[in-house]
Amino acid sequence: MSTLTAVMSPAQRSGLIAVALLAGIAIAALILQRIVFALLRRVAAKHVDGVLAAVVHRASAPSRFIFPLVAVELALPDVAIPIWFKEPAERLLALCIVAAVAWVVIALIGLAVDLAKRRYRIDEDDNLRARQAETRLDILSRTATTLVVLVGLSAML
Repeated sequence: MSTLTAVMSPAQRSGLIAVALLAGIAIAALILQRIVFALLRRVAAKHVDGVLAAVVHRASAPSRFIFPLVAVELALPDVAIPIWFKEPAERLLALCIVAAVAWVVIALIGLAVDLAKRRYRIDEDDNLRARQAETRLDILSRTATTLVVLVGLSAML
């Protein structure tokens, strides 16, 4: 490692340190996310209706992306990063934020569909209305998800 730092300029060294610091912040945020969601799963297991468990299940995946993203976004202005790296990093973070918001909206659509489907019983003998409702909910969910993806991609451009 000493030979690597010997050939690096001071600006490159400080940039490398800044990137390592941001990576450490992202990893710490990911660890925090795991702890928070482990506690939420434990609390959700005690609730009988399962609504909280559905919320935790749907929010878990997007939060693994959002926690580190927010941590890096908050730390980026205070970290001494070279300007040639900072501008592209800020642009990339902006694109990631748009993607994260779209992912959260898609997760909320899935949660709403899950909660709406709980009202209908498929295991009954006469389940025609329940199957019709589930089909309509699936079509509506796919349409809304496609719309969110298109709006998210448009916002990224």
